[in-house]
Amino acid sequence: MLKRSRALLEKVLAEKQASGIACLVRRKGKVVAEWYLGSHGYPETGAEVRPVAADSIWDCASVTKALSTVCLLFSAESEGKISFQDPVRKYFTGFPSSETVLLDLMCHRSGLPAHIEFFRSYEKGETKLGDQKPLLDWILKAGLPHIGTQVYSDLGFMLLGLLLESLHGKPLPEIFHERIVSRLKLESTGYCTLPHAPAPARLYGLLAPKSRFVATELCPWRKLLQGGVHDDNAWAFGGYAGHAGLFTTIREGEKLFDHLWKQLNASPDFVKRTPKPPGIWQYGLSTYPGLRPFPGPAFAGANGHTGYTGGNVWYHEATDTLSILFSNRVHPSRADSRFIDTRLEYHKILWEELGD
Repeated sequence: MLKRSRALLEKVLAEKQASGIACLVRRKGKVVAEWYLGSHGYPETGAEVRPVAADSIWDCASVTKALSTVCLLFSAESEGKISFQDPVRKYFTGFPSSETVLLDLMCHRSGLPAHIEFFRSYEKGETKLGDQKPLLDWILKAGLPHIGTQVYSDLGFMLLGLLLESLHGKPLPEIFHERIVSRLKLESTGYCTLPHAPAPARLYGLLAPKSRFVATELCPWRKLLQGGVHDDNAWAFGGYAGHAGLFTTIREGEKLFDHLWKQLNASPDFVKRTPKPPGIWQYGLSTYPGLRPFPGPAFAGANGHTGYTGGNVWYHEATDTLSILFSNRVHPSRADSRFIDTRLEYHKILWEELGD
């Protein structure tokens, strides 16, 4: 079954669009495909090389936004700690707009910039690695250059990460561990906190042998990344933030998404949602058509998220179809973007083979 889908993935490995790929396809509660292809890295990069397997740990990149930050926000909403219609100024008094609400941050329509290289301040020695105190001020100073439009923004989710830490009085890795890892009994999921992270966060860092982590970039200044977060800003902050930093396996990624979907559907706000045009983002999840053509017309009506390092998670509720695809498409360099189109082609072929 799904011979064409698998053949495509084997082809892109042969073309070195990535060194490793893992995928899981589930329909109506039954796993119809679970493949582990390639290796954790190329030997010439200095990576610890072993075949991709069920226990391989992947850098989720922006899929973190969905599987951690959004899930924790819905938990906070269900407990009455927040309302998605709360003004951002209720929590961050210096925010430039009095009309922007938390849902605007989640739906990428707050007006914040897409990305700012905050890590440059750390790289130059102007800010001490791991010192997150300037982050809120930097985000507020960025202003709202895109007000009135929908622009996918890491900064908005950084702000939501800071909100969660303020609500709970704990660092994000600790909140995630207590409220998700412990409850779901996960063993290979968490934030890979770095030595320069604040001490309370380091206590809850994911511990696993380096050989279990799939390598990402051979970075010019951080060297080979294997077991350390790829996102430059998350690295500077200590290995985690609201927009990136989560690591997981395929099977535990499945558990995370199922938990997220349960959280979403326990929320009256989500269940009765009426998307605000253009409706590309709903409560932190992307829909089709999105800012990019993922997962493509075949998955119209799906909800999910993609990640810069080469992963994505999509759920098509109408047919109860879950697709998780992880890769290390940034290995050895983020300059290779071929896999971005591959993800679209993969889901097109997958849907043709699955049928309606």
